Amino acid sequence: MKHLILFATISVFSATTATAQFAGGSGTEDDPYQIETVEQLQDIRNHTDKHFIQIADIDANETKTRGVL
Repeated sequence: MKHLILFATISVFSATTATAQFAGGSGTEDDPYQIETVEQLQDIRNHTDKHFIQIADIDANETKTRGVL
């Protein structure tokens, strides 16, 4: 029983972390992830099978050039 509770707790936190990394959206074509920070923009590379929309002006002047994504 303890293992089941631990597994359920970890699953909930893992799902919350995955959705909290973007400003909103679910990553589908009808509900794309919302991008409003440089960090979120850079994280697109980890989710190439999802859909995105930029919702704010992003100033990337402080980032180091490392390629397109």
